[in-house]
Amino acid sequence: MNSDTEQEKLVVDATNCPKVTLLGRVMEMQNLANNAKPSVRVIEESEKTLIVISPKPSESKKSHSWDEGLEDDDGWNEHLLKYKRKWACATATAAAPGLLMFCVPFFVKVFDGRWMVPSGGWTKESFVEYNSRTIPAVLSNHFYLACVMLVLLFVQIGLAICVVKKSSVPGDMQHKLHRWCGRLTAPIILMSCACGTLALAFCDIGPKRGIESAFFVWIGILMIIYCYKAVMFAGQKKYGLHMQYMFLTLCLVTSPGWNRITLNLQKIILIGPKAFYDSRTLECMMIPNPAGFYYTWSFLLAQIWIYSVWFCAGVPFVKRYSTGFWLNGSAALLCGVCVWEMAHNSTHYGLRSSEACTQAALDQAALITTAINNHGRHSLAFAYGLCAPNNVAYGMKIPSLYGNPNTTYIEGMYPGY
Repeated sequence: MNSDTEQEKLVVDATNCPKVTLLGRVMEMQNLANNAKPSVRVIEESEKTLIVISPKPSESKKSHSWDEGLEDDDGWNEHLLKYKRKWACATATAAAPGLLMFCVPFFVKVFDGRWMVPSGGWTKESFVEYNSRTIPAVLSNHFYLACVMLVLLFVQIGLAICVVKKSSVPGDMQHKLHRWCGRLTAPIILMSCACGTLALAFCDIGPKRGIESAFFVWIGILMIIYCYKAVMFAGQKKYGLHMQYMFLTLCLVTSPGWNRITLNLQKIILIGPKAFYDSRTLECMMIPNPAGFYYTWSFLLAQIWIYSVWFCAGVPFVKRYSTGFWLNGSAALLCGVCVWEMAHNSTHYGLRSSEACTQAALDQAALITTAINNHGRHSLAFAYGLCAPNNVAYGMKIPSLYGNPNTTYIEGMYPGY
């Protein structure tokens, strides 16, 4: 009985009914415990009739590799649940850099009342804030929702760590608090990500390069999908899959913090301490130039961090052909395109500008900024629609030449119409 292929034989009595033996009872109980359906064959052997029972292999011995089977296979959710403590620790570790970095603008807003621009300085004289009157309302809504989300994520991660402790059992206070707090946290995550993604796609006040902007928007969409999948698995009581997708959700929701981490690293390495307190140095950093600023470095660092934590934590990877599998692959592929575009552009203009920071260059940059703020940041439809500012009195201006009846125009695409 030590082998799955071993066959047990039960002898029938004179009435052709199987004898009830201790061996038969034990085998029946084992099959019921393993939820197995044994196969039964009747064999004539000399003067006795034998019933041969071949038990089904136990599910516990089934292989649970990420590259075998599908996400909804029997046993996969239970297999993920075995790593519940590791899932909680991996999630907290992967999210920690982004959460801690977001605490800086959060506390600045709480105690100072202003939204901190990441590229600004860290002193009172060099501090740069988002203009609360001209900032698009949808982006401002994202900021406020993100502050609430930040607090709730700290609470949820703390409760998750309590839930996976050996002393915690389903139905206790930790489980109840985690469940009810999750019912508030999930919609806040969805709304915050939706507002942020729309703002990045149509109302970005710090435009990125084409493919980098697409990457930002795609990551925002993935946040929403991962969060939806996570809460749906929780509703279906598939808590193993819930943990796996919530790990992915927290990794992406906190990943924008790596933009700030990377920016500060570049300041330290390429410029030095003056980049944190000297106003002129900060103004020179903002001069438009062909080389520009690459967010791709932060994309790479964030993905290296996430996959390193995933590997070192020893938790299973997403099943092949699952939602998580395809979305992880799409993000990695799009990041690869960002790297290619950065490499291609750098062959012409370098990875950073080498032009001198003169007063003429600063005046030209100020002129460009004024022109963009007046008429050029958004199209007219978005400027008075989705991207309308908090204070409409500071909305985008329309040049008077558009209202001059004597203004002449060249022919359009269809002359005569």
